[in-house]
Amino acid sequence: MLDKDGPHSVIIVSYFIFREKVSKMTLLSVMLGSFGCVLMSGKALLDSEFEPMGIVYAMLSAFCLAMFIIGSDRSQKKGYSAVTYLFYVLLVATIVAIPFADVGAIASRALEADVLINSLVLGIAMTLLPFYVIAWSIKYISSTTTSVICVLEVVFAAVVGAFYFKESLDIQDAVGILMMVGSIVLISEIEADGDKKKQEQEQTAV
Repeated sequence: MLDKDGPHSVIIVSYFIFREKVSKMTLLSVMLGSFGCVLMSGKALLDSEFEPMGIVYAMLSAFCLAMFIIGSDRSQKKGYSAVTYLFYVLLVATIVAIPFADVGAIASRALEADVLINSLVLGIAMTLLPFYVIAWSIKYISSTTTSVICVLEVVFAAVVGAFYFKESLDIQDAVGILMMVGSIVLISEIEADGDKKKQEQEQTAV
């Protein structure tokens, strides 16, 4: 679950690295959504063994996601488009991933139909498109709000699992879903209130 904890990572990176202020209500919203995520993941966490390196990699994943979200926000404020930012992010990610990949096996099987189809689905539908939507959404909402909304992937996974794979949802899962949805409603209200105050200040200044 640590690799899904984008909101906390965004707040930590924003506060300690970029010195941005975080309101108490925003922190409350993040805590509410994260606790809901814990409730939904609780059974799986109890049934699994804790591997130190797995925790380290998950935390590193959360940090990288936070840097991606914050970087998208800052690059667009400087006038760069989401497409330009995403291109360089994926280019760097590709270069970093090459030493860990079996290049020979990839080259030998790249033109096989099933491998090619799975690669395109994974690369476009499950990587390029979601990250583009994240980068594009930051043009309209804050990085913290974006990270909170991204936690909804856990809710969508649970809903798809229940309806498509016939997995059961208990009271604990339902409470977790409600808390995560509530956190999004709360952070949306906070952002709307902030935008309203900003507009009032701009009108007063004029």
